[in-house]
Amino acid sequence: FRHLPFREITEPLIVEELLQALGFALYRILVPVLVTILMAARCGAAVASDVGGKVYGQQYDALRTFGVRPDSYLLTGVFYAFILGAPLLNLLGFAVARLTSLIVFTGMRPGMGTFFWETNFSRELSVPGQFFYAGTWWLVAKVLVCAVGTAWICYEMARRPKKSATDVSLGITSSILWSTLFVLVVHFVFAFIEF
Repeated sequence: FRHLPFREITEPLIVEELLQALGFALYRILVPVLVTILMAARCGAAVASDVGGKVYGQQYDALRTFGVRPDSYLLTGVFYAFILGAPLLNLLGFAVARLTSLIVFTGMRPGMGTFFWETNFSRELSVPGQFFYAGTWWLVAKVLVCAVGTAWICYEMARRPKKSATDVSLGITSSILWSTLFVLVVHFVFAFIEF
């Protein structure tokens, strides 16, 4: 900003546009990508470890002897956890990113204030008369597709036969790799269609 010509005139215009772009990018692109990638890696590893350990320890087969279908018992819980957790994590991630943006902006530009930040940060997202931001349904759709795909991939990798602890580790690694790749492809496809 120091080297802009007519700094007094151009700086407020650029700050407004930067805040608007930041709000849009955080809500529609950056937070969903980061949340779903981290979810695919961390939560996917947890699912693959838990289910893979059950397969290796023959608990998976023990469920069958009790007349319980392991898929309906284990996969249902995994799906619910991902379907409910992904939107909540995304909401929490955006709230933290939003608060961080507000704190940094008011710290760097105390004269402009929080009203200036709020007006410009959510300008591209706010729709008059609507509770949700613009593009919320696209956001929910891609987050849920990522959640369902991650849950299914991790469960499928984990339920394959395991003869050693190395097989469990390979299942975890494969789950992380394929679910992360799936999430990236989903975001690419949604970005191509959405924008």
